[in-house]
Amino acid sequence: MKAKKLQIKQLFYLMILFQLGTIGLNLGTEAGKDAWISLIIGMLEGAILFSVYYLIHKRYNYKTYTCILQAAFGRYIGISITFLSCAYFLYLGSRVTRDLAEILTLHILYETPIWSIIISFLCVTSYAAYKGLLPVANAGRICLHLFAFFILSFIVLVFLSGIFHVENILPSLQYGWRPILQNFLPMMIPYGESIIFLILFPYITEKKQIFVKGIMSILISGSILSITTLLNIGILGDLVTKHFDFPLLLSTSLIRIGTFIQRLEPLGIILLIIGVFFKVFLFQYSAILSIASFFSKKYFYAILCTTFVLMSLLGIFMANQNINHIFIGLKIVPYYLHIPFQIILPITLLILSFFCKNIDWEN
Repeated sequence: MKAKKLQIKQLFYLMILFQLGTIGLNLGTEAGKDAWISLIIGMLEGAILFSVYYLIHKRYNYKTYTCILQAAFGRYIGISITFLSCAYFLYLGSRVTRDLAEILTLHILYETPIWSIIISFLCVTSYAAYKGLLPVANAGRICLHLFAFFILSFIVLVFLSGIFHVENILPSLQYGWRPILQNFLPMMIPYGESIIFLILFPYITEKKQIFVKGIMSILISGSILSITTLLNIGILGDLVTKHFDFPLLLSTSLIRIGTFIQRLEPLGIILLIIGVFFKVFLFQYSAILSIASFFSKKYFYAILCTTFVLMSLLGIFMANQNINHIFIGLKIVPYYLHIPFQIILPITLLILSFFCKNIDWEN
């Protein structure tokens, strides 16, 4: 099964929306008032990681991720790592879906079972995968403009309503650089997830522009995440922002201008759902694309249905309550999954690329 070719601008839209899938979460808040600085550093780390991913793609002759793994590690080990990577992508997609379900049940859909939200949402992403990458990429342009409109509206309304307090973000670097540098790994992870684009790079028509557009997408999304975090801290204070699972929702609920602009929680929910949709879709579609490369086209829909079932079960049963879900995401997943797949594996591939010469790509 082959994906249709994408234009570089479509990849650009998808990368920004993918990285904004974490906009509602309290990223970097361990650094207190300096969380927004921590996110800027994370953005620079993400640019370095993306450079590694692009170099891998370039040095392996712009081939697919599955071909790269087999070229570097041999056929059987490469195929095994491919399936492990697919399992990793499906697990991350399930985690993000569970994050969304937890937030919705805690804040707006109080009586709705988590399992129904997870299954309903994955039905939407699975249908999008059924339609293919190109229609979703085209929709990404519309959604990105919508996202930008809502973000700008949020920023303007925050200052018009007078709920931003400069004293909440001062003094900067009150405890020095140590709290910020302690967030070195967590801030890198959202950008490290962009490794899934190694699967999509071969389907981009303007390959020479991939690096520039990729770095631009990281700088834009990183700036948006930093600004929203800065605004959340200025509105809520660093302690509330740190301990509230969806600070953007609380910030939007405090916006009041006269008697006609208030209770703007739907603004935060819309931003969250747009970002999460593209993030989960890309995780799921990348896994489907990788698995389908080993089978004939007729098995595509069977693979699609299988990923839907697996992600639904993972999302529902990965944790029995929210506190366990958060603990696993913060203390276990980064060290046992993110570091191996986002850092160790790509660096190993890049090193091996200097020894993988004269490869017979046809075989």
